[in-house]
Amino acid sequence: MIALNEYNLGRKVKVMQTIDEPAKKIPIAEEADICVLGGSCTGVFAAVRAARMGAKVVIVERQNCFGGVATLGLVNIWHSLYDAEYKRQVIAGLTLEVVERLQKRFAVQRIANSSSVGFKLNTEELKIELDQLLLESKVKPYLHSFYVAPLVDGDTVKAVIIENKSGRQAIKAKMFIDATGDGDLCRHLGLAHYRAEAIQPPTICAKLYHDAELNFDWQGAIAQHGAEFGLPEDWGWRSSVPGLPNIFMHAETHVFDVDCADAEQLTYSEMEGRRQIRALMDLAREYGQADPLALVSLPAAIGIRETWHIKTLHQLTDRQLLGGVNFKMPSLLAATALTFIMRMAKGSRLSIWTARKR
Repeated sequence: MIALNEYNLGRKVKVMQTIDEPAKKIPIAEEADICVLGGSCTGVFAAVRAARMGAKVVIVERQNCFGGVATLGLVNIWHSLYDAEYKRQVIAGLTLEVVERLQKRFAVQRIANSSSVGFKLNTEELKIELDQLLLESKVKPYLHSFYVAPLVDGDTVKAVIIENKSGRQAIKAKMFIDATGDGDLCRHLGLAHYRAEAIQPPTICAKLYHDAELNFDWQGAIAQHGAEFGLPEDWGWRSSVPGLPNIFMHAETHVFDVDCADAEQLTYSEMEGRRQIRALMDLAREYGQADPLALVSLPAAIGIRETWHIKTLHQLTDRQLLGGVNFKMPSLLAATALTFIMRMAKGSRLSIWTARKR
């Protein structure tokens, strides 16, 4: 029996043999009102808000902490809570609450009137704060737990299968929230989905130790000498970390031409991204007089920008997104003001700032 799997954005087809898995009874680990799949900040906020409104909530995360690319990927900036003119606050809720909680830990730095960053975070503290939010709200957390498949009765999802150190288990719920980042549950249910023709490339971030006064043009050096170290033409950015002098988060490179929804390409991306960090440091030592320079930490997971898209009941058009349309319908999220950056082909980007309109 032969199965066909999509590979490399559909340009190739990888042929795999299949094997039958024997049927077995699966224990029910939890029964809840709501089950959230994916423990990014988005997933955590959905779980906490539902629990505060009285729902019994379970959240499932495959990694060892909550927070998604902020904590696992080391991306330590959040955008402004205000519109493009910095006159009207358009974001509040749990985003603001977490910022205020981190302020008490001296783990956040506010940046006023910036189109690219509103806050710099110590994301190690953010991990603990998200833990506390979930526990205070009595959300049942499952870390190191992989969502596997839905169990469907007719047109209703009755439960999902998860895998963890306790084995294969089921979680029953009245409602499920897909916060997997790849739309895993939605795709497994057969909802319409698609991938863009050109997928935005992922980035491996890193925390580096170096002199705060280091006067080194990282991107200029990559453009001039990157090929010597196997680094493609690229662009990136970096940020200081609150409370940690001489520790900087660097996001200088991308892994191009990969599909992180494919297991083999995701594996390659992780390893290539780490190689790029070492190459970046070698370049800095060779051409930047970067002494001292040390690798402090690498992310638990590469920062993935794009894989699958789900065709929802309403999708924002480019005009609505860039025009900051204010929706009246309670079921729709309004577009708020922030910098939209599309990372496209090698060495190119599209960065657009949008103002919110009433």
